[in-house]
Amino acid sequence: MSQDTAFSVGSLPRGAQRALYNLITIVGDNKFRLGVRYAEYCNAAPTIEASIAAAAMAQDELGHTRNLFPLLREFEWARDEEEDGIARAHYRNLSFLDQSFEKWADFVSVNFLLDQAITTILASAHESRFTALKQRSRKMVVEERFHTLYGTGWFKSLAMAGGAARAELEGRTRALWDEVLCFFGPAGNAGLQVLKDEDVLDAGSEELRARFLERVSPTLTDVGFSMSGGELPWPLWDLQAWRLNRAT
Repeated sequence: MSQDTAFSVGSLPRGAQRALYNLITIVGDNKFRLGVRYAEYCNAAPTIEASIAAAAMAQDELGHTRNLFPLLREFEWARDEEEDGIARAHYRNLSFLDQSFEKWADFVSVNFLLDQAITTILASAHESRFTALKQRSRKMVVEERFHTLYGTGWFKSLAMAGGAARAELEGRTRALWDEVLCFFGPAGNAGLQVLKDEDVLDAGSEELRARFLERVSPTLTDVGFSMSGGELPWPLWDLQAWRLNRAT
């Protein structure tokens, strides 16, 4: 992969600039919403240790958002758009982050699935020629290792507990599954493909989705959860909002 120490956003074709802008806002918005949802469990998790972990992960996600959104200032054509992140009126987050988690199983399933989906995308920027993104992504992925270990540990614990705990977790995992897989975009998505072509990311939609499945499938197999391998609900996928339109 080429390395361009003099890289600037303005050197990218306009389509690639828009794709990069969208990527930063989508990752940042979902991290922001994750941070908010995790923070709601700072005093509501089933154990004191879990509450402390929720607070730490909330701090991480909100901190990552603060690190990502300044990158949007590189896009001169977007100066009049809502680039301040937390100050914006609309967020491009997945639909299941709109509402507070009702149960601990919601927290655990989202921690296990979406956290790792975002990390998969960030890891694809480890050799990005956009140096600022490369540096931030590497730091964030290191900090996300605890999230992965924690989410996987609780996921296995609830699944192996059997009874209502297992049923709730499996139900939430199935409810989230399709939207998390759609998070990487449809096959051949022009935005991610152009970022791969411009050496901003090292993979397109299908490869990123495959990498994510490689990350989570061993745990799903270990606990006996067989997730659907059928067609994803692309007719319900909103390419602008980057989420499932469940009201359709």
